[in-house]
Amino acid sequence: MPDVPVFAEGIDRAVTPTQQAGGQVVTLTASARGPQDTTRLQEMFGAARSADWKKRSSRWSGCGAGTGT
Repeated sequence: MPDVPVFAEGIDRAVTPTQQAGGQVVTLTASARGPQDTTRLQEMFGAARSADWKKRSSRWSGCGAGTGT
């Protein structure tokens, strides 16, 4: 995930209850080796999130979510 506050907050929300329940969590910070890696990672992340959104949207379209039904 990108190193931006919204994702950091989400990680914290996942880590805390996992640890409280006795689970183990490992978080890592990584960096690209060059500009081409940064660009490629951004493209891959965007494509994956877009695919997730399409999948979720298709599930919602059949259940009346957001249609007032």
